[in-house]
Amino acid sequence: MSGIRYLLLTLAVALSTSARGQDGITEREYWIDQQIAEKQTLAESPAEVDVSQLSMGVHSVTVRVKDNNNLWSVPVTKYFVITPPTSKATTITAREYWFDGLVGERQSLSESVAEVEFPSLSAGLHSVTVRVKDNNNVWSTPVTKFFVKPRTVVATTIARYGYWIDGDMEQITTVPTEALTDLVEINVRSLSYSTHTISWAVCDSKGAWSVVLTEEFEVVPPYTTGIKGTESSDSEQANWYTLDGRKLDAPPSEQGVYIRNGRKIIVK
Repeated sequence: MSGIRYLLLTLAVALSTSARGQDGITEREYWIDQQIAEKQTLAESPAEVDVSQLSMGVHSVTVRVKDNNNLWSVPVTKYFVITPPTSKATTITAREYWFDGLVGERQSLSESVAEVEFPSLSAGLHSVTVRVKDNNNVWSTPVTKFFVKPRTVVATTIARYGYWIDGDMEQITTVPTEALTDLVEINVRSLSYSTHTISWAVCDSKGAWSVVLTEEFEVVPPYTTGIKGTESSDSEQANWYTLDGRKLDAPPSEQGVYIRNGRKIIVK
């Protein structure tokens, strides 16, 4: 109140000095927030103006005076701020929160420590904003924090595996997990005596396939005694091992899978 009284007194003095010659001020008017249609008359140059009905925030007051020549001065406008009550609050009477800046969808909190569910929020980054109101009916400044809602991971199991030869995925052979054993028999009778590839992948219970693992292997005929060709000579000179790491005294003469020079060899 005293700030407004001081402001109007300053304006009245400034305007009176601008009146022509020694002409006196005969009338004073003011209005709030540019509402000239609601202007009021001031009976005195220092005057108190009731602003108790104004909302908190920035407002303006405009003043003009009229001299004894019936001429109005140029209106002068000043700004002032209505602040919250200065009395101390003692209790919190209300609490509100909202997500992602959507203040129109704010919700009330009955307790200061409360569990909040947000099933409708998508996975990713979000914000939550909270404010409280005291027993003077004044809301606090909103406080915003950020959080991440993680994606829901559904537990999966391996449902089946599949393999194919020489990159021909259309000829994939699939086997359910319950039929999986320590050793998997693969028919290579139709394969030529040369180097081939075998590709493996597993499929989970959601139908998603893993990364493909591809290995090379070689198909050779069984080693026999008697006349030896180039292949037999190479086989005879190489070190042969079983899959469990046992070294053979001679090239294998029985069908099976062996290791030679660090590569898998299938003898058929």
